[in-house]
Amino acid sequence: GTPVSMPSGPRNHPIDRQPEWSKKTHAFKQAGQWKAYVSHASHKVTEASMKNGQKLTGEPDGRQIWHHHTASSKDEKKQGKNVSFSFDPSENPNSADLVFRAQMINAWKAKGGKVPEGSWAPKDAL
Repeated sequence: GTPVSMPSGPRNHPIDRQPEWSKKTHAFKQAGQWKAYVSHASHKVTEASMKNGQKLTGEPDGRQIWHHHTASSKDEKKQGKNVSFSFDPSENPNSADLVFRAQMINAWKAKGGKVPEGSWAPKDAL
């Protein structure tokens, strides 16, 4: 048959299957040992791990990576072990979403930003 990504218009027979995930809670332990790096920061982390000092080429915007962070101090080790998330793939199949959101919120707060209460809702798209 025609490959899915073939730019030839809609399929004659659309896929009628729907994804299904069992309702089960999974634990993502030691989530504090993983950190998301985006754009220029992702290039810096990757370049720092290059043993030959090679630099990346290309546009960093849009690049996102996860990097395993080995704790160097006792405090970091304690924090990394205590950070865990649970997720249910039937509600959100992206387990990293919770970790990423927590990291972005912490970074925002560290810069003096305030996070709205859970009951807050935007009035419009702007």
